[in-house]
Amino acid sequence: MHPVRSIDLECLPELRDALTSWLDRARATFRLDRAYLFGSFARGNPHEGSDIDLVLIGPFRGKMPYRITSVLLTTDLPVQPLCYTPEEWEAMVREGNPLALEVMRTGVQLRAAAD
Repeated sequence: MHPVRSIDLECLPELRDALTSWLDRARATFRLDRAYLFGSFARGNPHEGSDIDLVLIGPFRGKMPYRITSVLLTTDLPVQPLCYTPEEWEAMVREGNPLALEVMRTGVQLRAAAD
């Protein structure tokens, strides 16, 4: 069981820095092709108790619960990752999956710190 993670709104600048740093490590660890921020943080209206909704796209293996757990074990940040292979994600977009369309419409693609 993972600890309950929530956001202290007074710590947003530090949280952004920590997320950028963690995401750079996650890109290497999971060989991520793309990462998208969606939900309240992407909309710019997080509230206390919000988590950081992410779609991570890379060569993941196994079922979704295993993928999510693998990612969560690498951070104490309040992230809520959804992990897809490139093929799964492209199929979701092509088939009009509501989550995929929402992420593509309102999400923010996160770039590496060096980009």
